[in-house]
Amino acid sequence: MDDDAIGEIVGELRDELKELRQENQQLREEADTEEVKPPAPSNDEIVESFFSEKNYAKSSERPKRFSIKYYRSHIDDNDLRDVTTGDALDFANNWTGESEPPKRATILTYLGNIKVLYDWMMRHEWDPDENVVDDARDRYNSQNRSQIKRSRQYSGTVIKPEEYLQLMRSNMMKRAKSFLVLTVKTGLRRKELVSLKVQDLDLEKQACITALRRESARHEFRRIVPIRSSSMTRRCLR
Repeated sequence: MDDDAIGEIVGELRDELKELRQENQQLREEADTEEVKPPAPSNDEIVESFFSEKNYAKSSERPKRFSIKYYRSHIDDNDLRDVTTGDALDFANNWTGESEPPKRATILTYLGNIKVLYDWMMRHEWDPDENVVDDARDRYNSQNRSQIKRSRQYSGTVIKPEEYLQLMRSNMMKRAKSFLVLTVKTGLRRKELVSLKVQDLDLEKQACITALRRESARHEFRRIVPIRSSSMTRRCLR
């Protein structure tokens, strides 16, 4: 390859490098002039616009207003757009309530109500970068499930064995006591229990209950529940 050909190639490379530098500079300038979000309205304006647009019934609006009120109080009414996931999670973990600490289910309800507000905010030009309450709600729910599992605490409507015995020894009506024994001895779910009919019981041959598990417009889904050989259980079913 002669000197003229080499010089031509070098010239082409220099031109390409120059073009790349120009493109890079242009990209930098575009990044510097990137559109900035407009300032968000005040918290009061955001909340009132939200409820005005949603037009909830009074019975639905009231609990949502209280949830947002408690949330704003806990974050010292800082701009809703600037609140972080950590701030929202701190509200979930440390909100003490107006009179007494709220239960876990109540906190989840609060977070669910506030999440709806943030969902609405995300549709505007001044929207937050992310729905921090949605993320905080997931984390709070997850960490509480882990704590309950590690501590072996009882949750929901589960009762301890000693509580069951105490109920059995109390002066309960026969019908109520029968429901209690039947649930414990068979493991029937609540919906299965209330849907139970006389024809679902087989006390002699199979010693089982055909329980309605789920019902749809076209199908019924049932499961066979064995009856433990207990005279108490059989007395409850008769």
